Amino acid sequence: MELQYKREFTYNKTNILEGHPSADCYGLSFLAGDNSNIYADLFLPKGEVKAVVLEVADYKIAPKDYLNLSRYALHGYAVCSLHVRGQIGKSSNEQSWSIYAPFLENDYFLNLYQDTLDLVSILEKEFSSKKIYGFGVGQGAACLAVASAVSKKIDKLFIANIDNCDFETIVVEDKDTGYYEPLRNYLRYNIEKEDEMFKSLEKIDVLSYAKDIEAEVYYGQSGLNPVTPLACQNKFFDMLASKKEIKKYRKFEKEVLQEHFFDEYVLRNLAQD
Repeated sequence: MELQYKREFTYNKTNILEGHPSADCYGLSFLAGDNSNIYADLFLPKGEVKAVVLEVADYKIAPKDYLNLSRYALHGYAVCSLHVRGQIGKSSNEQSWSIYAPFLENDYFLNLYQDTLDLVSILEKEFSSKKIYGFGVGQGAACLAVASAVSKKIDKLFIANIDNCDFETIVVEDKDTGYYEPLRNYLRYNIEKEDEMFKSLEKIDVLSYAKDIEAEVYYGQSGLNPVTPLACQNKFFDMLASKKEIKKYRKFEKEVLQEHFFDEYVLRNLAQD
């Protein structure tokens, strides 16, 4: 499938959490191209909206709860939080699944990237004169990087520990464990298809999109037990045309960083905007 910015589709916007003291709260829903039902939360501050932040969660991590989403309103920002298809949240997934998922033998990540692009299109309609920022870790960082490269409509990216990055190095250097283990399993049973596999993975590798990203990029990186090797992450950052800052947390794992310190870093930046 080919990624499309401003794909033709309709969406629904419904009120949720009536009586919230600091935000007007909505649920967004739309039908994806593969008939998956996609859902996102949208919280708007009751006063002037400075800009809107698009959040995408990491792999099998729940989207932020209503309390955490509400904090954006305190800084004057709207926030839209995607519930990642078929993971934790309210979005469904109609993609076929195999033992090599989510990377091979389906178009799972291409469809997830398209879901993110579709939300960018919705936010452009809802906030035609406002800037769009992106916030995501791991899988979420990859989705927002691709959406930024394709749409050219995201002004700032606050991303950390990006995944789906430099698959060839990950496989060749035997870093295909944990999150990337489906790649190792595939090659065990398809030894002669390594080149074909790498060609297929180019469609979802963020290195294929990095040079087209025009957003300012504020990047967080954990030093301990990285899911994606640091050399691969650095290759992505070095390819960016308008990179802004890389903040390294040498003594933190990805899980600790995304729950605390990088969130605080993002909010501090937004408060100064």
